[in-house]
Amino acid sequence: AGGFYSRSLALLSDAGHVFMDLTALLFALFALALANRPISDRRTYGLHRLEVLAALANGGLVVGLAFWIFWESVNRLASPGKPRLVPMAILGILGLLVNVIVAWRLHDFSRRDINLRAVFLHVASDALASLGVVIGAVVIALTGWTFVDPLVGIAIALIILVNAAGLLRDALNLLLEGVPRHLQLSEIEAAIRAVPGVLRVEDLHLWGLCSHLSSL
Repeated sequence: AGGFYSRSLALLSDAGHVFMDLTALLFALFALALANRPISDRRTYGLHRLEVLAALANGGLVVGLAFWIFWESVNRLASPGKPRLVPMAILGILGLLVNVIVAWRLHDFSRRDINLRAVFLHVASDALASLGVVIGAVVIALTGWTFVDPLVGIAIALIILVNAAGLLRDALNLLLEGVPRHLQLSEIEAAIRAVPGVLRVEDLHLWGLCSHLSSL
């Protein structure tokens, strides 16, 4: 509502990112609830893999959002209009404060869980986007350069894409049963060979089930 009222594409794109933050939080909550369910004789690993699927879905949504923002911003550059600067700046500051607080609360948890890292990246990048909205409003007020608004929208899209790339890379590596990035297959094989009585190691496989469970 604030984005439409202020006629600011930067604020509107920031609002779209906030809406995706909500989607990310719901995905994370759903995945964590299912992952905590007990294992069964049909699913001996439980439902931990849903964490990776949720992270992949989040990454895909973020990429789609970034391309939409980029497209709208390029179109706006052809005929930029002047936004309402006061509501644009006020809402940008409020968004910045809220996202900084949420990102701070999520930071420690995001180191241990790829799904929570997805949520943290959503919120952290949105804090940068809100900062861009505030800076854009100040620059337009001082210079009258209305094209700054769609330029901020393009910058937000680029920030989103950079953050989503790493998330999608890690999620795809887990889905393809790749070696977890914090482990080295050669080091593990060498450690097994060093055990007295071990002659050789054959057909060694190492893969991640989710961000905090690995199998050998």
